[in-house]
Amino acid sequence: MNKPAFDKLKPEKQKRILNAAFNEFSKYPYDKCSVFQIAKNAKISRASFYFYFSDKKDIYLYILNKLKCEIFSDLEIKFDAVDPFDVILKLFYKFVEFKGTDIQNFIEMFFKNSTPTTQNIFVSDINSPKQDLKCKMDLSKYTSEITESQFFTLVDMVFYGMLKSLHFYYQDKISKEEVLESFNKITYYSINGILKEKQNAWTKRNC
Repeated sequence: MNKPAFDKLKPEKQKRILNAAFNEFSKYPYDKCSVFQIAKNAKISRASFYFYFSDKKDIYLYILNKLKCEIFSDLEIKFDAVDPFDVILKLFYKFVEFKGTDIQNFIEMFFKNSTPTTQNIFVSDINSPKQDLKCKMDLSKYTSEITESQFFTLVDMVFYGMLKSLHFYYQDKISKEEVLESFNKITYYSINGILKEKQNAWTKRNC
């Protein structure tokens, strides 16, 4: 996503450019952010910016993937027969810790940017952890009847439930205890409600 010239920069200059972009994307919606402002805050010319990145999308994706890698590295998640619900739960607890930090603002803007009209700008280019999960996940531990497509539709529902819970928490509409209880219920009922009912229905027909 970045050009070779960016990798050749001194770490201090790389950090200055990325921080300028990070701050811009944390304050404003994606479509309101500008290369001009990023370059100005990074104390480089606009021409120099295009020497390091092709456009605004390039540096946004660079930051997103860098943040994603850092988060998953901290969580020590290895995509080898991993439970996707466990991944979401670990992500949720990590996101809760971000409240009050600079990352909170960036994440909130990312949520706002993830709408049907804007998500195709960048989301399709992110290597989704779910793609890794699909390759290595054993679904038999949950049910013998539910299809992979149905299972990951449910995972998506739980994931968006996580985003909604975090949004209320970041906006101080609910407490930390309430957001943890809320998401734990969403996960519990998904696993022990929908999936369990599917399993029971399959079991009864095969008795």
